[in-house]
Order: sequence, then C-alpha cells, then structure tokens
Amino acid sequence: MSPKKPSKKPGEQDHLIVGVGLPGKVTTDAPPPEVLTEISKMFLEIKGQVDKREEDDEIDKDELKDILEKIEREINRGDSANPAKLERWLGNLSSAAPDVFDVTMTLLLESTFHLPRFVRRIIQKIRESN
Repeated sequence: MSPKKPSKKPGEQDHLIVGVGLPGKVTTDAPPPEVLTEISKMFLEIKGQVDKREEDDEIDKDELKDILEKIEREINRGDSANPAKLERWLGNLSSAAPDVFDVTMTLLLESTFHLPRFVRRIIQKIRESN
C-alpha cells in the first residue's frame, strides 16, 4: 500500500501515514525524520543532565535513563503513542526524580515539533497532581 498524506491544518507539520494491509488495518502516524532528530537531541541533553545528578539511593541513573528512553520511544510514535504508557512512565519519572521530570516537561512543551494534545494533557495532569 502506498503512503498517503493527510490534509494539513494551518500550523501542523507533515506526517507520513503508512497503512498495512488487511485484516489489521494498522496505520502509523510518525513524525518526519527531522523531528525525530530534534527529539533525540533533546533526550540526549536530558540524559546528560541525569549523568550530572548526584548519586541517589532511591533511584540510580541507569534506571532514570531507562524511563527516559521509554518516553522518547513513545514520543517518537507521534499521534500513535500509547497514552497509558506515557502517563505511567511520566508519572514514574515525576515521583522518582522531580528535577528531571521538570526539565523533560519544559523541553517537551517548549519544543518546536508537533506534540500530540493528549501528551500535553498528561503532562498537565501530572503537574497538577504534584
């Protein structure tokens, strides 16, 4: 099946939609490569800040990086990201390392790439519960 582009609303970025044949009718709405590069750079910066953190008996740096990698992979899925996974992982990050959570959320919210609305709602929900 050939890729097709959705109609674009003003201010939206292009996303490639790929369809996979019947019976699954699976589609992926992933961000374009340049956005994936921006996301990767952002998460590299965050992981660098994790490396600079003092040792913490409650959570080690590798565990924080693991959470961040899961969040990054899910964000890379764009509109196809799983809200339940993101909410769980962002909540875990918020509980384990509020400083890293704050930096991550600030960078995500201030980024120039398309961040799905449901991700913004999850971030707001977690911030309000803290």
